Order: sequence, then structure tokens, then C-alpha cells
Amino acid sequence: MDVKALAESYQKDTVAARRLLHACPEVGWQEVKTTEQIKKYLDAYGIPYISPLKTGAVAVIEGTRQGKTIGLCADIDALPIAEQTGAPYASKNEGFMHACGHDGHAAAMLTSARILWQLRDTFAGTIKIIFQPCEEYLPSGSQAMAQSGALDDCDAFFKIHVNPSIPCGCVVADSGPRMAASAGIDIRVIGRGGHGGNPHEAVDATLVAASILQNLQTIASRELSIEDAAVISIGTLTSGTARNVISGEAKMSGTCRYFNPDQAEILREAITRIAQNTARAFRAEAEVQVVPSGCGAVINDPELASIARRAAAGLWGESSIVGLPRTGLNEDFSNYSSIAPIMFALVGTCSGETTGHTLHSPFFDLDEKALTYAACLNVQFALDFLNDV
Repeated sequence: MDVKALAESYQKDTVAARRLLHACPEVGWQEVKTTEQIKKYLDAYGIPYISPLKTGAVAVIEGTRQGKTIGLCADIDALPIAEQTGAPYASKNEGFMHACGHDGHAAAMLTSARILWQLRDTFAGTIKIIFQPCEEYLPSGSQAMAQSGALDDCDAFFKIHVNPSIPCGCVVADSGPRMAASAGIDIRVIGRGGHGGNPHEAVDATLVAASILQNLQTIASRELSIEDAAVISIGTLTSGTARNVISGEAKMSGTCRYFNPDQAEILREAITRIAQNTARAFRAEAEVQVVPSGCGAVINDPELASIARRAAAGLWGESSIVGLPRTGLNEDFSNYSSIAPIMFALVGTCSGETTGHTLHSPFFDLDEKALTYAACLNVQFALDFLNDV
């Protein structure tokens, strides 16, 4: 059994599938044609599947003996971004693009499914291959999948995401916190409007909002342990109607990102307290909402990380494994941890200037050789997990 040889033999098919999916991007919960195409491939390979949600699918591959169950995840949705790559396989759906590589995830997973179906007499247990809708927006596709009941028997979940900051041929498979949890912040400041020439007769909501914004930045530096990292970012602040009018109301919105689940309540309380008490100091009021996004932190299980690293080393050598700092970006894969431990790996896609554009860029593209690396790692991780390697 040579996983690399099998994946490489399907390289042209994998690229063709990726380009087909890339040309017809669909955003979350609208991936109807994408789902139809994925099911056509599964039907052609003879792989059974179920449809627990209105889009997406779960292919089911059973080994020859009873054993554990592993969930392999690939997201399938696109973004409302107008593509500017100029590639011959560029998006035909104007204003939409696979700018996060989900077309590559799906194509690599189709090849993974094809290989695992061929190798089903070599492992014990079951592999559930999850083609998940709506990773980019809420309500989250992973949350819906996790709540559907179709994955309740999974003992672990594994997912690969492409990454253009890593050279093609390299893999990141670190344990511990990898992606941050998030919560949305909405604050309404209520002051008293007045004339810009007589500010003493008013309560300036703009000044209050600015003070709240600055004071919120003390939370991370003064209320959290040095062992804990968190970021509070205010992205919008609107106030006032004219240059000579003291604003009576201001609205601001933002996000907080953190890794420790215990910080959720700490941050909510601190943001609320500081915003309301700052407003009171200026004779104003503040209405505060801090609402978790529904995506917790992605925290890789140490044992699963070890399996992933051994799989990568066995496929391409120790030099293929690189490190990457954890990030404040969000990833809904965390929702599967409500069922079983999770492992989130990265596969590099950069091989030059045209493949080095960041995720969510209208110029994003990838070195398609990375798809074979992703397919290999999916397959080897599943086999090693099920066979207790």
C-alpha cells in the first residue's frame, strides 16, 4: 500500500475537480450545485453518502472489521469576493470566489475518499468524510453538522486547511490552541445632544465612545494573566450628524478574540463594566452586548497531533513539518470538539509570487501540487488513527 503513489496517480483528476468547483463558487447554505457535483463524484466512485443538511454531504466508508470512527472534514463554501486572478478556471459566478481554498479542500477530500474506498479492506472501523457547508458565516455549518446526529459516533475529527504563508510541501501539525474563539461587541452610548459652541450644555456621546474605546484596551494588559492572550478590536464607531452638533448617541461594534474558554465570561464582564462605568463618568449611559460568535477556540488534541506529525514524517520526512504561531483568526471546526477531540492541520500552498496571496484576497490561488499533499495526509492520518499506529 503506497498512499503517495495512489494520490499522485489521481493528481490530474484532483486538479480537474478543484478547477470545476473553483469556477462555480457558492456562499454558505447556497452550495446547491457544489453539493450536486460532489455527489456525482461520490456516485462515480461507488461511495455511499448521507445528506444530513440541505447542502453538503457525509460519505461513509466502512472497514472490514468493527473499530473506531474518524471524521475527516472539508468545507465547501465560497466568499462574496470578485476574483481577479485571471486564471482560465476563474469564477464564472460574478462577485463570488473560492478565495479561502475551500474548492481545494473539497477536491483533495474527494481524492482522499477515493483512495480510502479502495483501501477499505485494510482498516478496522469507519471513516466519515464530511463535506461541510457554510464555514465562513453564521449560522455555522459545523454547528449544524454536529447537532444533526450524523456524527455522534465519531471518536475524533481531522481537518486540513490550505495556507499560502507556508511553502508547498510543508505541513503544520502543532498541538494545543491554534485558532481563537470570538465574541461580537455592540455598544450604544446615550448622551445628550447640543450645540458645538456650547458643549457644557450637552453630554458628548462621541467623546464618551472614544474614551470607552481607549479604556477597553486596558483589559488585555491589566485584567488578564500574562499566560492568557486576548485581543479586543473595535471595528466601527459612528456618531454625530454635523460638524457643529454635539452628538447625543454613538454606536460602536467590534470583536474580542481569546484562546482560553474560561475567558469568555471574564471578557464579557470586563467589557460591560468598563463601558458602562466610563459612560457614567461622563454623565452618559452605555448599553452593552457581548455575544459569543458560536465558534470556540480550535484546540488540537496532543495525541491526535502526534498521529498527524508521524503521518507527515512518514510520508515526506521530518523536514516537511514546520511550526506556525497560533492566530486570532476564527475557524468553525471547533464545534466538532463538542463530540470528540479534534486536530486541525495546515498544508502549505505557496511556491511563488502568484501563489503567495493571502486567504480572502481576490488574487488568491494555490499550487495545485498541494492538493495531493492534503489528500495523502487525510488518508494516512485516518489509517493510522483507525489502526492505532
